[in-house]
Amino acid sequence: QEFTTVRDFLILHYNATQRADMPFWDQVRTMEVPDFLIEKTELFTHSGRVFREENEIFAEPSWLAVMTGQGILPKGYHPIADVLTNDELSGRLRVISDTIRQAAESLPRHEDFIRSYCNAG
Repeated sequence: QEFTTVRDFLILHYNATQRADMPFWDQVRTMEVPDFLIEKTELFTHSGRVFREENEIFAEPSWLAVMTGQGILPKGYHPIADVLTNDELSGRLRVISDTIRQAAESLPRHEDFIRSYCNAG
């Protein structure tokens, strides 16, 4: 399963590209893709959901980054959003926002990182 996941993750990068400046890009954009990748992409396109198999190397944020980065965007949303109240949805979004903010605040400033890890002197 791990090999399949890596293969499909890499195929997605190439197959979803919009580049058309060389025959290579036309070939990879029109190539046949594995069923697992088709299912994963269709689910995301339909509902914005990304599922992760138990043994997959790449987590949901990685799949999300590649799909949205390649212009694959959901046309719908997860049906659970219709069940939750506005307060519940706001609370969940606040948790996500707080988590991102806390992670960003825990990181060094760009200049400090460069000075620490890329100091030429």
